Amino acid sequence: MTRNTVWSVLDESMSMAIKFKLEVDGVVHDAKISYEALRDHFGADDAAGSEEAAFYANADRIRDVAAAKVVRGERDPITMRSRDF
Repeated sequence: MTRNTVWSVLDESMSMAIKFKLEVDGVVHDAKISYEALRDHFGADDAAGSEEAAFYANADRIRDVAAAKVVRGERDPITMRSRDF
């Protein structure tokens, strides 16, 4: 399985998630990670922009979890919550 870096990152405060795209085996997938997961596991806090900063600082691990969900058959958007970490 080949995995490229994530791109097209969008902080969606209305949905309380960071949305991004990732490629798994040549297929592009839409994915998102909840603010809750970023706060519980990656050090984000209530400061403006902390969720996006936490995402970028931990993008490799987040990408790996998203890719594993794709391999297990989850459909887009690949959604990651706190329990996934």
